[in-house]
Amino acid sequence: MTFRRRVFMVLIALVVLIESATFVAVLNTTRSNIFDIAIQQLQSGARVFDSAIENRSRELATGVAILASDFGFKRAVSGGDAPTIRSALANHGARINADLAMFINRDGGVHASTAGIERNSFAFPELLEQNAVGRIVELNAEAMQLVVAPVRAPELIGWVAIGFAIDDALARQIASLTALTVTFLSHAPGEDRVLASTLAETDRQGLTRATEGTTKDSFDDSRILDTGALLGLRHPVPSESSANLEVVLALPLAKVLTAYYELRTRLFVILVLALALSAGGARLLAGTVARPLHRLASAAHRISQGDYGEKVAISGSTELAILSAAFNDMQDGIRQREQRIVHQSQHDALTGLPNRSLVSDRLQYSIAASKRYARQFSILMIDLDGFKGINDTLGHAVGDQVLTRVAESLLERTRANDTVARLGGDEFMILLDESSPQHARTFAERLVDAAEKSVDVGSMKIRIDLSIGIVNFPWHGDTEEELIRRADIAMYIAKATDNSSVAEYQIGQDEEHLRRLSLVNDLRDAIDQDGMTVHFQPKVDLRTNRICAAEALVRWQHPRFGMQSPDEFIDLAEKSGLIRSLTRCVLRKVLLQLRAWHIDGIDLATSVNLSALDLLDENLPDFIAATLTECRLPAAYLTLEITESAVMRDAANARSTMKRLRELGIRLAIDDFGTGHSSLAQLKSLPVDELKIDKSFVLGLPKSEDDSEIVKSTIELAHNMGLSVTAEGVETTACRDLLRQFGCDVIQGYLVSRPLCVEDFSLWIRARLNERDTCMIRPELPAAGPNGVFEDELSTSAA
Repeated sequence: MTFRRRVFMVLIALVVLIESATFVAVLNTTRSNIFDIAIQQLQSGARVFDSAIENRSRELATGVAILASDFGFKRAVSGGDAPTIRSALANHGARINADLAMFINRDGGVHASTAGIERNSFAFPELLEQNAVGRIVELNAEAMQLVVAPVRAPELIGWVAIGFAIDDALARQIASLTALTVTFLSHAPGEDRVLASTLAETDRQGLTRATEGTTKDSFDDSRILDTGALLGLRHPVPSESSANLEVVLALPLAKVLTAYYELRTRLFVILVLALALSAGGARLLAGTVARPLHRLASAAHRISQGDYGEKVAISGSTELAILSAAFNDMQDGIRQREQRIVHQSQHDALTGLPNRSLVSDRLQYSIAASKRYARQFSILMIDLDGFKGINDTLGHAVGDQVLTRVAESLLERTRANDTVARLGGDEFMILLDESSPQHARTFAERLVDAAEKSVDVGSMKIRIDLSIGIVNFPWHGDTEEELIRRADIAMYIAKATDNSSVAEYQIGQDEEHLRRLSLVNDLRDAIDQDGMTVHFQPKVDLRTNRICAAEALVRWQHPRFGMQSPDEFIDLAEKSGLIRSLTRCVLRKVLLQLRAWHIDGIDLATSVNLSALDLLDENLPDFIAATLTECRLPAAYLTLEITESAVMRDAANARSTMKRLRELGIRLAIDDFGTGHSSLAQLKSLPVDELKIDKSFVLGLPKSEDDSEIVKSTIELAHNMGLSVTAEGVETTACRDLLRQFGCDVIQGYLVSRPLCVEDFSLWIRARLNERDTCMIRPELPAAGPNGVFEDELSTSAA
């Protein structure tokens, strides 16, 4: 049901309710008043009836007195001649219209009567004691008004009685005086009779039924009687009869209620007219209220569908007009806010460039249009190299400014129909509309050249290096998902390529990408399910010719792809966020193995490599301390090797983490020294104990004079700084001897042993244990054989 109809129905219901209540109240009040008036009329009629009967009694008493004093009548009575008395009674009764006349002698017997009633006793002796008083009696099954007067001549010689019948004529006479129907009733035991009445026969029967069973005692006072057709007043009539006599003065209900029925008809007509007028008014009011509300509802529906173009027009100064104005203001506010929300949902908040959502829509459009019109376009996926270092060292505010400058630079170099988007972090994308592969590559190389020029950020000049991956439609894919994925692959290939910052996707690179994704998932499972193993490579102290320590190296035997290169899966672990889990897995394995060897009598200090990301793990020192405690090992058993580049990436955090590790008693070593961009002056501030020279400098010894000078200088400077030096990649005795000559402290490499699994390394160590002294390695270091293993057995004990 519509609002308009509901308003209409409510208004009509209220009008009907109010008018119905008024109608009923007026009719009830009117009916009650009419009945009160009718009853008053009946009561007035009763008084008129009493007065009429009394007047009639007086008239009758006068007539009887005249007869009783008549000389001729007295002479007839004195003669005792009954026929003469009867004739006199008849003549005199005819003169006054009497229905009965009789003479009662002094003995109380009826001596003569016009009705032929002669008996020894008069039926109403009590009337003989009264002087010309009229009473109503029942005589010969008829009601009569009987008046008795004494006859004296001069002494009492008898009584004369004149009777007048209570009949329909009397009832009509009284009815003419009262304007009421008049009915005389007789209540005799077992029978109620109508003696006289102005009513029709059917009404007489109804009246008899209504009064049946009552006695004189039950209506000593006047009572109202409602027969359904008559409204009557039951009025007692004084009588000398054994029967109970009453008169019922009545009005026909139809006559009583005539005014009521007329009023009811008029009120009904008024009610109908009022309802019609109310319906019209309600319809008008409902339309006045509902029509603007309908407009507002329609406008709300339009707004819900995103249509804000049409305003709601409600004129005037009413509340609805004010509401419509407020609604229009709300509509404008919603439109503006939605435009802002849509813009924010489709654009990057920092740079204002389209985001991933909007560029996805534009890319889908470009694909559809290019397919339809046989056009081509290119996608450039751009990543800022080293941006994390800018954020970490210079702060995020500077990083945001760099991103803004890069966005502005990209916009300056693109055409109006191209799309530049920021996908998140330091990753941008350019959709080159109608671009050939040659144009895309040339454009990408110009972007790289432009980015190599420093970006001004405040007072600083920051160099930005870009890595750009290129895909071309339709050669490299025809769906959004394919093109984006392959552009990402090309971009990561560009980042991994040293000699170029731009890479175009090549067919087949998907498989390598999928293989790396599979390796990441499998690496996570291998870490969680103890699928990683640790190999150990021994280290030899050149001064004592003893095995002084070992280096733990993680290995992964993939169930499908075989043994994986540590460089590859460690790089995957760093990029996928698994490096911390991998480092903790290796540390725990190593320390548990050291504990097992310790129980077996082999005490071996071991070094473990840390990733650059491990130095950002604030919880790493706590984990190592807890694991050392669990394995009941002193911290001196563990050396942590940190690459030179890792230390330089975030020197402040690295220094903090290294300091905490050093405070635990753990030795720290700089691994792959010489391959990064640090200096000994920078390393001086770090809490390290050892320097490991990268094998790229050692493998050339003693053939390369440059490498020899570098290694020798490094060893001397490190010793001057109080650091011990370990040379990696020692594979020949000549190299070993030269390092010993330079003063190198420790060597490791294939000359000593290849990295061995735990079982093989345990056998290798046990084969060289000195049965008499299991704590020290004492023999001189022998010459190595062709396979790089010592020719003489080492009677050693791991220290």
